Amino acid sequence: MNLMAKYEIIKPAPFLAAALAVSYFFLNLIYYINPPVIFNGITDEKIVALTFDDGPDPRFSPEIVRILNDYRIKGTFFVVGEQVEKYPELLKLEYEAGHEIANHSYTHRNMDSLDRTAVREEITKTNGIIYKYTGQDVNWFRPPRCKYDLKVKQEAKHQGMDTVLWTSAAESKKTCNPDEMALLVAAQARPGGIILLHDSRLDRSGTVRALPMIIESLQLQGYRFVTLSELLDRKS
Repeated sequence: MNLMAKYEIIKPAPFLAAALAVSYFFLNLIYYINPPVIFNGITDEKIVALTFDDGPDPRFSPEIVRILNDYRIKGTFFVVGEQVEKYPELLKLEYEAGHEIANHSYTHRNMDSLDRTAVREEITKTNGIIYKYTGQDVNWFRPPRCKYDLKVKQEAKHQGMDTVLWTSAAESKKTCNPDEMALLVAAQARPGGIILLHDSRLDRSGTVRALPMIIESLQLQGYRFVTLSELLDRKS
């Protein structure tokens, strides 16, 4: 065998594959140590996700489910564990209507003010309650009041969940009535947007009245509505 033929036996591909494998390992390690927070989906498609925090609540959740069903839209409900324990039938209503259920803690406390053990309990307890009534695992966690730190993101990731916030919010100091809520959401609409609304804790009657206007204004712009999982699975 000549020298050239001898060295042709050593192919570069295995070395490249090994280098890529090492890089992939370290990227995943970094992702696990400091998980990112999701604010929107990455897509050029005109799709958005409606998300509802703080429920379920008999004052507002059933009407929101009815509106979504009337428009044949699936939303994502970030539920509070202690609220589900009070109103399990409402969680079943949301789930059986085909809406997605996500985790919004057990007591709605500020997660960044808790120690790691307490954060873990807030998350795992709510996951257990959701599983009890739906038989489904949870993909998404949203910390109440946007209060989170590294340990909160890590504990969510340890439970197999990503931390998700939002692109735009209907209820804010800028919106005093349902018309203004709908106008604000329409103005801030973008492909892959995650829209924050609420169905409990405060008086959400304005949100209920705004919801049809929000839906119709975005539909006029050519948007479709999907669950959070459908939105975040899209790549383009």
